[in-house]
Amino acid sequence: VYLGIAGTYVVALVAFLRSLRIAGARMLPDGAHAPGSVGGDLRASIALIREHDVLRRFLVFTVLMNFFYYAFVPLIPVFAEQLDVGPLLTGLLAGAIGAGTMIGALFVARMQPERMGALHIGGVLGAMCFLVVFSQMRWYPAALAALFVAGLLGSGFGTTQSALVVSMVPSELRGRALGALSMAIGALPFGNFTLGLIARQTDPRWAVTASVGLGIAFVLVWQQRHPELRRL
Repeated sequence: VYLGIAGTYVVALVAFLRSLRIAGARMLPDGAHAPGSVGGDLRASIALIREHDVLRRFLVFTVLMNFFYYAFVPLIPVFAEQLDVGPLLTGLLAGAIGAGTMIGALFVARMQPERMGALHIGGVLGAMCFLVVFSQMRWYPAALAALFVAGLLGSGFGTTQSALVVSMVPSELRGRALGALSMAIGALPFGNFTLGLIARQTDPRWAVTASVGLGIAFVLVWQQRHPELRRL
């Protein structure tokens, strides 16, 4: 199975490389070219976050979502064991969020919402709420349905974060803005470790419930303090 997944990544890499038209350099605002640099890109992204207030406030949602929501994914086999199911149903449980997200993304693309900021925040809150529901389910079909709905609602977050980030900055700064987004996504490993530590010391169900509940509280406070983010 893992070799099959690796094979799809190879196909994706080949397709990506074939799509490149300009290699080894990037266009600067004045029309000149300069080679890319990982360190330079990192410094530029940090500088953009410091200078752009709205972008910095918006990226907090990405940090909160990755730290408090997606951190539960490695614990899915633990929940599956508590639900007393085998590898097949465990795989379906793990894929429920992705299936819901894909279907939700199709709805978002069809609706073309104007207030993407409100959809983004609503997606964060909806996904977190149904993850709490999932964490307390002891019946497999209900747990599966809760994860699917969490993915469905979470598509409001996933489908808008990159679009909103690049819409906030001039075209020549979009690469740096997406770099800043990647840095915010980097909160995920810290959430994985923290949640795993708490789950080991207590109980996975209540660890996820407490973690996500705290995330919901942070999101509610942050969006209330910065209502301009809902109007993006």
